[in-house]
Amino acid sequence: MPMRDQIISFLKSRKKLYTLVRCLQKLGSPDLARLIAGYYDAMAGETSLLIEHPGKRDPDITVYYSTIGVEQACVTGFFANLRFQLESLYFSERLGMVPVVHWGEGILDYYDAGMDEKTTNVFEYYFLPVSNISYLDVAQYRNLVRSRSTHATCFSDMGVGSGKSYLADSDMIAKLGGIYKKYIRLNAETKAYFEKELGRIFTGKKTLGVHVRGTDYYQTIKNHPVPVSPQEFVEQTKKLFADGKYEQVFLATDDANVTGLFSEAFSDGLVYFEDTFRSDSHIGPHSLESDRPLHHYMLGLEVLRDAYALACCDGFLAGVSQVSIAARTINVALGRAFSDVVIIDKGLEKESGSEAVRELGKLRKKEKQFNRRQDQRERSGGADNER
Repeated sequence: MPMRDQIISFLKSRKKLYTLVRCLQKLGSPDLARLIAGYYDAMAGETSLLIEHPGKRDPDITVYYSTIGVEQACVTGFFANLRFQLESLYFSERLGMVPVVHWGEGILDYYDAGMDEKTTNVFEYYFLPVSNISYLDVAQYRNLVRSRSTHATCFSDMGVGSGKSYLADSDMIAKLGGIYKKYIRLNAETKAYFEKELGRIFTGKKTLGVHVRGTDYYQTIKNHPVPVSPQEFVEQTKKLFADGKYEQVFLATDDANVTGLFSEAFSDGLVYFEDTFRSDSHIGPHSLESDRPLHHYMLGLEVLRDAYALACCDGFLAGVSQVSIAARTINVALGRAFSDVVIIDKGLEKESGSEAVRELGKLRKKEKQFNRRQDQRERSGGADNER
């Protein structure tokens, strides 16, 4: 191959570098200046769309390719991701697009290489596809829109990623529940597992569901909820129990210290999933490694199991968290209604403590490592194959 062709081939294999070279070639072009200015003006809006035309299939529809962790690393929690997904699905529906959901290996806490033979889509570890279009086939379609994080903001003025994302009144829960009911369906394996597991918890007794978010919540993280102490949860649970409406407590928690405290307080009236992976420190279980099989897959399965169990309880007590929002959302989607909903809200942290800053630094390091690997894939052409 002539040297010129080799150089062009090399540049084309590195998309960012190739784009820069082409711009430099046309640096004095008024047309290029107008094109770039027009692009940035058009994409400045929160709900702006860029329609690509990668293939020829079905030109009468527009595919909305909603991704998390495909091009960039993502270290947010399971239900922060799922809430963002619901809001993106709402955006897609409003504009009449056909949604396709793809959670990639950049979802660092939940992607599990041991699941690759089944699927490389983390979303489909647990759920059915949201449409009849496979995430592997999106490049075949004539009209394709890739999701942007700002698209979720059209759901409300409480976009995920800001402190306001923890606010969810009954109207918003009803709205989220409607989207969940329409699009989110457990796959056969997850559904069968949950039916068996929830059957062990619910045996005909009136149940108060209690969610206690501990571990990394006690780090003092800016714009995260001020934590509620386990003892406060115990006292509030006793108050609700005093009315005589409930016969048992179902406890969902990520904190191993909390199960002991509740066991002392409620003895035989307490049920919880004993095999859930928990942490006894200020590091969340989703950030810890384990040698158990399919650990990262199980982390997602267990927190989803807790949310479904909470959603099936008769009453609900929790602090402010994405898990408690999810439990209320699923409760609506299942057509149920809690007799009591008590959310202990102490507001949001205004600053981050030193421990939180250290842990955030570790997360950013993980993100950078993943993003660096993605750049290397792109240079070798692997990114195109993956999409």
